[in-house]
Amino acid sequence: MSYDIVYNSDVVLNDNADLATYCIFYDKVLLPHTTEATIGNVLEFTRSSGSNAAPTLLSVLEPSADRFIHGAVHLHADSVLGEQLIDWEKRNKSLFQEGVLSRLPAGEEIDWKKEDGMTLTPTLANLIRKPTRLIKNTPSVYGYLSLFHGDDDVFFFQKDVISHLLRTDIVQPQIFVSKSARPVREVLKACEAESVFRYLLPRIALAEPDQILEVRRKVRNTREGFSMHLQKLSEGIESKLKGGEDFDEIRSFAQSVIETKLIPDYREYVRQIRAEKSGFWGKVIDPASKILQIDAAPWTPKFYGDLMKSLGFTFLAATSEKKQRQTNASQAYQFMYRVEKSLRQLS
Repeated sequence: MSYDIVYNSDVVLNDNADLATYCIFYDKVLLPHTTEATIGNVLEFTRSSGSNAAPTLLSVLEPSADRFIHGAVHLHADSVLGEQLIDWEKRNKSLFQEGVLSRLPAGEEIDWKKEDGMTLTPTLANLIRKPTRLIKNTPSVYGYLSLFHGDDDVFFFQKDVISHLLRTDIVQPQIFVSKSARPVREVLKACEAESVFRYLLPRIALAEPDQILEVRRKVRNTREGFSMHLQKLSEGIESKLKGGEDFDEIRSFAQSVIETKLIPDYREYVRQIRAEKSGFWGKVIDPASKILQIDAAPWTPKFYGDLMKSLGFTFLAATSEKKQRQTNASQAYQFMYRVEKSLRQLS
């Protein structure tokens, strides 16, 4: 079963650390539909009265070069944003070719001119009332969901992302927009994954697309266990959330859970791995020496009885260890160990 996710915070994953994290953690990352021609289009919303008023669409803005809105937001020409989109997709061509990254097909067409005065859905209205990670302090070259919010009443949003968030035909889990006051579990798991990868290699942002693919191949058999273990740990975050927290609070809770519940056990796992490697030959020689002490001839029943006795505990220990390695917790530690080892070799 493919473990897919829809990234709905922007039309690209411009942060290399996020790109590496999601492309290694998930089987496939689906991005909002956008094109070279439409990426620069912006929607202007206003909130006419009070912080609880639902934002209303003012106008659809098709930017031209050096255009300023309210003296605050510089909107690049469509051609400039289009070129940057093409460049980003070219840089990550191998991830698209391998099906790790994919862009959603176009959704139902929205006649924005007809929708002047449109009131946002509760989900989108809530985003503006209480900004999450989607709100950036500075304008984005790529057109993040909120290009800018200049005051309490005026907001500018990238049209393709708003169109994406209004879709009702997407069945896969989505990050990071939550459709309820309490974030869905997939958002919590994604926050946990971010914390894990920040711990494993602070310089993960240096990972190139081909390096990401190499790491993916090494962890493909443990990815599910890692995800399931994070899902179990997300209970610790849910118990702290009352609803309505902004993204920084949620991320802080996730980081705390990872630092206290996962990292200590992972370091213990790494120490055990190193100890096992250093004591490998002792484990081999000890059973072998017992076999050499058997005084019966190899063709007699006594020989095979003594042989099974000498190997019995070794076999049972190996069976127990094999079962233990299939648990979600063990799979999570194996996943982290392979990621950490691989990325350090590549950096």
